[in-house]
Amino acid sequence: MRALAVLALLVTLAAFARPAAAQSSVAMWCQTGTTSTGAPIYQPASAANPCPVAAVSTTGAGTLKTGQAVIAVTSTAVQLPANSGLVNGIVVTACNGPSGHTNTAVITVGTSSGLTTTADGSGNGYILQPGSSIGLAVNNSNQVWINGTATDCVSFAGS
Repeated sequence: MRALAVLALLVTLAAFARPAAAQSSVAMWCQTGTTSTGAPIYQPASAANPCPVAAVSTTGAGTLKTGQAVIAVTSTAVQLPANSGLVNGIVVTACNGPSGHTNTAVITVGTSSGLTTTADGSGNGYILQPGSSIGLAVNNSNQVWINGTATDCVSFAGS
């Protein structure tokens, strides 16, 4: 956020520093490095100072991986089954019939076995109502834990 504010300030200052005839053109600024404190250094783009281009991944979507998990004991966190090699993460959805099981309460989603079922604003998990979903940027589904009421479940899909 701070880098964007600095960039906006630099672009504004550059516009005022140019002759009036040049003010109608748009200046492109590139991050050319960082200071010793880690702050970005920006310079105007030019033929001598072209903006670097980031490589784009060509791996695309990974292999589709799906699964389900059930809460065995009320208020005891359950780790999702392992599916390694996820490239794009997973989407976790709390079960909500009509052709399958409908959860009786919220499911909490988190990152450890210490995940609680507290859903009053003081808990440590993301709250999923029956039928709701959350996308998570993980490379293995076993990085995700769920907690809730016995027999309630989630399904997940990722690639």
